[in-house]
Amino acid sequence: MRRLRKQQTPEERAAMDRLITAKEETGDLDATPGTRPWAIAVRRLAHNALLDERSKAKHLGNLLALIREHKGFSVLTDGQGEPFVSFEAFCQTPRPFGLGYEAQVIERIIEERKSAEARAQRAISVSGHGGARKAGQGTASTLTRGRGGNPDYRVGRISRDAPAVLEQMQAGAFTTIAAAERAANLARPDRRVWLPASVEKAAEIIEQRFGRDFARDLAAALEEVASDG
Repeated sequence: MRRLRKQQTPEERAAMDRLITAKEETGDLDATPGTRPWAIAVRRLAHNALLDERSKAKHLGNLLALIREHKGFSVLTDGQGEPFVSFEAFCQTPRPFGLGYEAQVIERIIEERKSAEARAQRAISVSGHGGARKAGQGTASTLTRGRGGNPDYRVGRISRDAPAVLEQMQAGAFTTIAAAERAANLARPDRRVWLPASVEKAAEIIEQRFGRDFARDLAAALEEVASDG
């Protein structure tokens, strides 16, 4: 028996039209700052800068500062077609309408990229700590637990083992230490993950990154914490 497709309501059709429009609009950077075409273009650049960890902290920070200064968020609309009433609301609204992260999380992303750029510029040499070690070799400092997680040490390893990658890092090609480590084949598994403001999207990312069993255990733990509160 042929299944009849459920007809969309006018509200559902309007929401779908807004979603398609938001994805297709590119805006105009040459438009007057604060106008909708200008805001759409800056939002698109901010989306790309957030997703591309090679994008410099200064570039991302400047885009957000411009949106704030010229109140570009106020001429953009959310999924219901309503204008954003604040910069924070614009940030935490899922893409393509907003940026998909809380403002504080975006600030942490920028600070992390700034830190990586600064460390690349003052990279320390860890020559003398490399090569195969014989039993009993090494000092307390090189064998201390957690040494490999020290940012200066990690940049130093890049300096020692992949100087070409360090030069790229100093030139701004990589804005996180992790990205440079991957390019140098020195990456260690990173279990951190940035979560968007949307609960549904966050749950989907957690399941993809850590597996369904972990997601279930986390949901159970959160439910227990909520019930205790």
